[in-house]
Amino acid sequence: MWAALRVYSPNGFPIHDESAHYPGAFVATCHSAVTLAAAHATRIAPWIVGAPIPDDLPAFSGDVVVSWAGLAGLIC
Repeated sequence: MWAALRVYSPNGFPIHDESAHYPGAFVATCHSAVTLAAAHATRIAPWIVGAPIPDDLPAFSGDVVVSWAGLAGLIC
């Protein structure tokens, strides 16, 4: 038997973020990471190794997810 927890943000979107407290530490989560891993890695790998953050990724920051969770009355 196999079991595991699946990461799932309150709004269902992935979280791609760099730690404000520990620069160089990144978070990349997604509910369907196995099937979408290549798509996520292609977008964020250049950023992790020093390229500028892609224009669309701030929408998936942890701060945005926490804000949406608060609006929905959820605790993140």
